[in-house]
Amino acid sequence: MVYLGHDEHSKHITKDQETQQDRMIFWCKQKYPLHDYHRVAKITRYLRQIKSKEEIVLIQKAADISVESFCRVLKACQPNMRAYELEAELSSNLIKSGATRHAFKPIVASGSNVCILHYNTK
Repeated sequence: MVYLGHDEHSKHITKDQETQQDRMIFWCKQKYPLHDYHRVAKITRYLRQIKSKEEIVLIQKAADISVESFCRVLKACQPNMRAYELEAELSSNLIKSGATRHAFKPIVASGSNVCILHYNTK
């Protein structure tokens, strides 16, 4: 049996777009057609609900860093600042505080782009 990961969230706007995961799954099935493929989410879904003490400590640290970084961004806000400047402030504080990376790509907007946070193109 081979378990493959795939984004389990429903895709409304991007449902017709092929993802990197889609291509990898297709490649595996083409290259190794005799294997029995299953979704890993059926297993990991239940494991995600159980956290060890170490995981809880790390999650709390990540949350603390995020809150501190967001507060720094709020303090840094100035009229006519560009979105990339605010994102740089956020990223800088995350790294200074011990984070190794963003959990997800930040969505920062300013000026006339403030109401258009996600860009979905086909």
